Amino acid sequence: MQLTKAILALALVVSPILAAPTEVGEGSVNTNVEARAVDTVSCTPDQNQSGVKFEVDVKAAKALAQKIGWTTDSTKSDYPHPFGDKEKLWAHIPLEANKCNSKTRMLEYPVYWTKSKVKEWDPSKKKKEQQKTPIRIVYSNLNGALHYCGTMIHKTVAKDFGGSGDFKLCQ
Repeated sequence: MQLTKAILALALVVSPILAAPTEVGEGSVNTNVEARAVDTVSCTPDQNQSGVKFEVDVKAAKALAQKIGWTTDSTKSDYPHPFGDKEKLWAHIPLEANKCNSKTRMLEYPVYWTKSKVKEWDPSKKKKEQQKTPIRIVYSNLNGALHYCGTMIHKTVAKDFGGSGDFKLCQ
């Protein structure tokens, strides 16, 4: 009985020492796993005649949504404008399904890929005066707070970067 108590006492004293974090040196490997937000998303159309690999910077896309804001006022470029989500792109994403659907009222806005020469869509210019982009950011209005839903691309992309057909999510 005394031996059991002694072993238990020793285990209680030693276990915090063994569980304490250690400094990571050159010869050691850091096994801490940290959840990080995705930096970019890849947008892969079903048919891509442009030959371009489309990637979008998520942080920049979110900042653009905040900059444009929630407005449906008419602009020369016709963007942002309502997005009806007939494809139900967010229906199978549990964390987004209630925030991003046709009932929450969403807006879409053109966005360029990271390696595009053009960096930002200009709502004060007509569509035909701007470089085409098949990619859109989508955001909703949740009780006055703007919520970034995600980025999508037209399923068909032409050589001149014009998009057509339905949309699919960028991942």
